[in-house]
Amino acid sequence: MLPGKSKRIKWLLIIAFFILLAFLLANRMPKYVYLIPVLILLLTLNSYLLTKIKISSGKKKHPALLLWLMKAFVVLPSIHLVVFFLASLFYPLQFWHPVIRTYLLGFVPVLFLIQVFITSIYLIADFINRVVNLINRKRKAAIQIFRLITVLNTSAWVLGIIAFVIFLYGMIFTAFDYQIKEVEIRFRKLPVEFDGLKIVQISDLHLGSFYGTKPMKIIRQKIDAQKPDLIFFTGDLVNYATAEAFPFKDIMTQIKAPMGVYAIMGNHDYGEYVRWKSKDEKYKNLEEFYRFYEQTGWKLLRNEHLCFTRNNAQIVLAGVENWGVKSRYPRHGNLKQALKGADSTLFTILLSHDPSHWKEIVTKKYPQVNLTFSGHTHAMQMGFIHNGKEWSPANWFYNLWGGLYKNEHQKEQYLYINRGTGMIGVPARIGLGPEITVITLRKE
Repeated sequence: MLPGKSKRIKWLLIIAFFILLAFLLANRMPKYVYLIPVLILLLTLNSYLLTKIKISSGKKKHPALLLWLMKAFVVLPSIHLVVFFLASLFYPLQFWHPVIRTYLLGFVPVLFLIQVFITSIYLIADFINRVVNLINRKRKAAIQIFRLITVLNTSAWVLGIIAFVIFLYGMIFTAFDYQIKEVEIRFRKLPVEFDGLKIVQISDLHLGSFYGTKPMKIIRQKIDAQKPDLIFFTGDLVNYATAEAFPFKDIMTQIKAPMGVYAIMGNHDYGEYVRWKSKDEKYKNLEEFYRFYEQTGWKLLRNEHLCFTRNNAQIVLAGVENWGVKSRYPRHGNLKQALKGADSTLFTILLSHDPSHWKEIVTKKYPQVNLTFSGHTHAMQMGFIHNGKEWSPANWFYNLWGGLYKNEHQKEQYLYINRGTGMIGVPARIGLGPEITVITLRKE
């Protein structure tokens, strides 16, 4: 058999294995079916980078250790991912130790992102090489282009290492560097009796990603220091199962405000990302979730509302279960039910986990809702602040991803999206730290 043909067969077998693995995973855990094309893409990346390393080593002698490290960097994340998938089929993720689940698995997407970055630079170098070869085949130009390509290929790995260090810094130093973000919003409709109402919002704690209780203690201390009238939590308490929250019950019980602590459910809170043995087991997990909130003293709003009264003046607080435009997320939110019986002339606050709910439903059908609090996006846990404005890659995936938004067609209808107090997936924060929002309402 010819060497080239043998190599092609080898890669076809590897691709077939990945596809089989992906379909097996999708069959056992349907929520992860979107990973099939991701796995194929990652395998393609691996093949391309290994080929480039081989070509580079043939043109110039590199230390054996350096070549081994480069190949290991390319191959190990894929091996890690395969082992993780196979292990998760036999030992569900909700039973893994938080440190292993968060940090050991968290390195995989980081390394793959860096591989995409390195591959992009290699592709630019290849494109330049091909264009120049078509236009000008003179030796002098070829030498100059060869030097440019050499610089690009070298810089790809240098910049890749820098990116890895940045992610590592985000894991160690900024993942739990909680930032207080203060916002003031003025409303004509707000009763003067509620002028100066201070609200603290936290969101997307994802307690299963915490390495211990220390981060939650810091969050409690920072909330206490703000002396809020109200505290809102806008969903995603856990990653997979309610049991992740149990170690934090005592700390959460200590988080209090004069007007109460109110919470809603996020897409992760329903146990949809777990392979349950039976429907009864899934139902039990949900019952434990409801009971957990009762024990902490946090009021869980499930498509319902209540009123706050000061000197005969009232405002409405409504909370809905999760609702989002993406069908793979649970859709149990019912704003019509939540506002049933509420006076539409009163100033109304809404808690809704997914901000797409505000754009698709609230702004179109419920003008009486003056201020909505959401989370969900995490601002993709990375970005930067320039001249007081925030930017994040989340801008490419979400129309609304963080900060304060106003409905252009409605005078007093706002949305505030907390960029996440916790984290999930990549256990890091880069540029935009985890947020604790302090919103003060003012009478205009």
